Amino acid sequence: MTKKQEFYNKVANGVSEILGDEMVVELQEVTKVNLSLDGLTIRKQGENIAPTIYLNQYFNQFNDGRAMDDIVRDIIKVYENNQPENIMNVFKTEDFYDFDKMKEKIVLKVINTERNLDLLEQVPNLEMEGLGLSVVFYVSLMTGEQSAGILIKNEHLKLWEKTVSDLLTVAEVNTNRMHAFTIKSMNEVLSGMFGFEEDLIPDDVPALYVLTDKHNTFGASQLYLKDKIREFAEKNNCDVYILPSSVHELLLLRADFPNVEPEYLKEMVCEVNATEVSDEDFLCDGAYKFELATDKIIAL
Repeated sequence: MTKKQEFYNKVANGVSEILGDEMVVELQEVTKVNLSLDGLTIRKQGENIAPTIYLNQYFNQFNDGRAMDDIVRDIIKVYENNQPENIMNVFKTEDFYDFDKMKEKIVLKVINTERNLDLLEQVPNLEMEGLGLSVVFYVSLMTGEQSAGILIKNEHLKLWEKTVSDLLTVAEVNTNRMHAFTIKSMNEVLSGMFGFEEDLIPDDVPALYVLTDKHNTFGASQLYLKDKIREFAEKNNCDVYILPSSVHELLLLRADFPNVEPEYLKEMVCEVNATEVSDEDFLCDGAYKFELATDKIIAL
């Protein structure tokens, strides 16, 4: 048994001893977009929904000298502060078996293909040819300003007796409706963040625009949907460079701005990914171009 596994077992036993027999405490490996994490679930007997508390950070803290008892207490506090009642108000477990009750909540997300080969074997998906990206699907569970989701897996598709095409039909509509994507200039974004009214970016610097939604989630799904990018291109009557800032937002740049080299754009994306973007939010090391005449997105 590895030191990490021994630590996880002690954490699970410690949590179980404090919470008692009416609680089910389980360890599990969770495959997420771009990475796998070691999780602990805590649920009452008979319940099907439980928050997952990821243990990787706690293992690092333990190695740095943090006491086991302190870690166990912290995990229990996290559990107590993240009860599933809010989700249960908008989602009942038995509803998940009925596609007709789920179809209005199904949305799509664009992820990196190469980094998620194991995950893509487990979920219905659509490869976006030539872009190094794939589309996956979630059941969106939005509660007020909070957003959460359940990744749709192959067994769910089999349960519903549906196809990827069926998911696409509803997800294309739902994603636009539920996320209400917007495009704002970088000057507008920065002014909103810092309360400045004047333009912060000089006229001789290419104007960047940010495409995302009010929750700053799933903005890169527009690489598949394209309608907001197309709208931006038509408004400016030009092709558009697309810089994938993360899975949650895209940066847009008019392709007719002088002296903008595609290689520079790709280098800029790589640098930002290496220094600013978390593993979970990473989309790709590269850039794209929307061609107005062909209505296609190509990799630079």
